[in-house]
Amino acid sequence: MPAAPLLDSPDATRRLALPRLRPAQAQKHVTHNEALARLDGLVQLVLETTGAETPPAAAPEGTVHGLGPAPGAAWAGQGGRLALAAGGGWVFADPGEGWLGWDRAAGRLVVHRDGAWRPAVTEDLAAAGTLGLNAGADSATRLAVAAQATRLSHDGAGHRLIVNKAAPAETASLLFQSGWAGRAEIGLPGHDDLTLKVSADGTAWREALRVEAATGALHLSHDTAASARGAGGWTDIAAPDIPLPLTARDAGAMPLAGGALTVPAGGLYAAAVSGVADAATEAALALSVNGAATSHAVELRGAAPVALTALLALAPGDAVGLRTGPGTTLLRYDAGRTHLALWKVA
Repeated sequence: MPAAPLLDSPDATRRLALPRLRPAQAQKHVTHNEALARLDGLVQLVLETTGAETPPAAAPEGTVHGLGPAPGAAWAGQGGRLALAAGGGWVFADPGEGWLGWDRAAGRLVVHRDGAWRPAVTEDLAAAGTLGLNAGADSATRLAVAAQATRLSHDGAGHRLIVNKAAPAETASLLFQSGWAGRAEIGLPGHDDLTLKVSADGTAWREALRVEAATGALHLSHDTAASARGAGGWTDIAAPDIPLPLTARDAGAMPLAGGALTVPAGGLYAAAVSGVADAATEAALALSVNGAATSHAVELRGAAPVALTALLALAPGDAVGLRTGPGTTLLRYDAGRTHLALWKVA
């Protein structure tokens, strides 16, 4: 196609270089039609291609190409400009900084920036560094969303949410907050074992469970299981409703105070008592809750092993211990070998 005259003279508008009509100008319709052709091509800009170097063999009237830096043939010397097919030739225009257009070949919105056409959306997100959707993002929280819900869906098969950390000593987790204070966290906090932690105030945290990465073994909080025993050797108790104090904790982290184990949380607990009674024993041994004997008891007559199991419904802060039951005349037992094991089951 022959090159059409450039329309960027001083007698043209600043932004779109539309030619102005001059006083007493002949053939005003030519100038007017050139301006209309330019408007038709540049307004609601659609680019057939971007970075184009070679004119097409045939170009429909009104189509526009974004030229590359060194085009040839009829586009020679017009690098970086817009080429508008008009009147069997080409009209050239300079795109302004920030112009938007639809790249038909790529199927995306592009923006003219720093002398080139670039993706308008994806590049902005990548270059921005932060993204806030109805919320403020910052250098630490680079993606922030304030909404009633956030939906992540499949694209024809499954869907994975991946949270990656740089090293085992770092943290990869999901943190749940109430009033911007942490209440629960699940993930890999400072190690590679899956861990669930909870907090009542966002400051003091308690580990509820942990799953070992190497073995898959499940560990529940030590606060909900413990074993304790008495102290000393053979001990005589010659009356009912007398406590058998527990003085040493063998395992777990359940608080031991006042000769009893104190449960941190309500629920169902399994209890198991083991020990040894002397031949002189005529007694009953019972589990106690908050200093009161329960109906969970075992009758002891003569030398025999002590064995008692029970399921207790307990409230937070309940203290579980051992006491002599009704009908006890003499309990002679080995205090140092008398154990109470207590663990939460539901």
